[in-house]
Amino acid sequence: MSADNGQARRQGLSFCEVLYFWDIAEKTFIDGAFIDRPAFLDASSPRKYPFADDAALCIADFSGDFGKRSPRNLCQRLIAEVRSQARVHCKRARPCRASVARYR
Repeated sequence: MSADNGQARRQGLSFCEVLYFWDIAEKTFIDGAFIDRPAFLDASSPRKYPFADDAALCIADFSGDFGKRSPRNLCQRLIAEVRSQARVHCKRARPCRASVARYR
């Protein structure tokens, strides 16, 4: 995707769900038709692409119901849940504030 393609950054893009079914040799381990699913670009992830001049890379992830299966989205939800629970417990018992700060 070119850097001037602002539409993908604003509105998202479609990406093939085959990613969930590839092995490390880039062969699918199930047969079937794979469809495009909605995805989004993580605006906080752009990095300089080290193998080409004037290039960058950005993490994209599936969105919507299909995106709930994404390991990255699941991890982000679990981290938010733990932080939320830690805040609830800290309101009840003041001594835990220092230990919660370690996990932020």
